[in-house]
Amino acid sequence: MKNLFTPFIVLSFFIQTLKAQTNSQKVINKGDVTATAYFGFPNRLPTALKSAYKLNDHTNDQLDIKNSVPLGLTISYFVNSALAIGGEISYERTQIKWRENETMMGNDSTIISYSHHYTLNASKVRLLIILNYHFAIREHSDLYFGFGLGYSHSKTNLDIEFPHTSSYSNVPPCFFPVSTRTKVGVNYYLTKKVAINAEIGIGGPLLSMGITGNF
Repeated sequence: MKNLFTPFIVLSFFIQTLKAQTNSQKVINKGDVTATAYFGFPNRLPTALKSAYKLNDHTNDQLDIKNSVPLGLTISYFVNSALAIGGEISYERTQIKWRENETMMGNDSTIISYSHHYTLNASKVRLLIILNYHFAIREHSDLYFGFGLGYSHSKTNLDIEFPHTSSYSNVPPCFFPVSTRTKVGVNYYLTKKVAINAEIGIGGPLLSMGITGNF
C-alpha cells in the first residue's frame, strides 16, 4: 500500500516545488509600488475642437493645428501579487488657428476685403482612480487589464483678432467632466526594477508607451 501512494507523494512534492520556484521568479509581489511615466497617441483634442467649432470645412491654408502628445503618470500599490490599486494623472493640449475672410462695402461703394483671425487654445487634465489585475506574471514580464474612473477638467480659450482690434474670451468647457478608462497592458522588465510599458485602451490615449519603475 505504501508503494501505491509513493508516485502521488513524489508528484505532489514536485508540483509544490515548481510553484515555489515560479512564485520566487515573479517580477511583482504583494506590497510593491510601481510608477509608470508614459506618452500616448493620438491626441483627440483637435478632432473634438474641430467638431465643436465646425471647422471641418476650412481649407488647409486657413487652418493650423499644433498639439502635444498626451503625457501621464500612474502609481500603483499591489494589495496582493495580482491586484493593484492606484492613481493616474494625464495632460494634453492643442492650439488651433484659422482665419475667415469677409467683405464689406466702403463709403465710396467699393468692396473691402478683410479677415478675422482666430486662435483656440485647449488643455485637458484627467485624474483617475485605477484598478489593475495582473495575470500571466513571468520572470521578466506581466500582462494586466485595468479600469479607471475619475475627473476630467478642460480649459478652452478663444482669441479673436478683428481688423485693428482683438478680443480674448474664456469658453466654457465642451467636454464631459467624468472620465473613464479601460485598458490592457504589458510590462517587460529589463532589470528587476525597470520595465518597458505598453498599453492599449479606451478613454485617454488609444496607445501609450512608457517606463515602469518597481519600488
